[in-house]
Amino acid sequence: MLQVNGNDVVDKVADVFLAGAEPILLRVPPKVARITAQQGLFSLHPDPTAVWAPAGPRIFWDRFDVPLTAKAFFREALHAFGFNRERLMTDLDGLCATLAWEYRNRT
Repeated sequence: MLQVNGNDVVDKVADVFLAGAEPILLRVPPKVARITAQQGLFSLHPDPTAVWAPAGPRIFWDRFDVPLTAKAFFREALHAFGFNRERLMTDLDGLCATLAWEYRNRT
């Protein structure tokens, strides 16, 4: 999970190539349902082939690996809080995947 300060996110960049040497985080217009539902951002990089490791005093990067034995538990817990494919994919495929998962697991 990447947490960034809201002041580090921009809505528009006049010319991406003049923006500087650091990656830029951009908000997506609400017309893009999937990214809006996932509360995501786009990142633009001066060198898209370079590995990006977010760093800085206001950026916190964390990772949590779910053990295979706990995967079903976490999926059910996330589903109970409303985080499932229906919400994250926001299309017919996401809805059908969630309905199929609910049917298979009798939730």
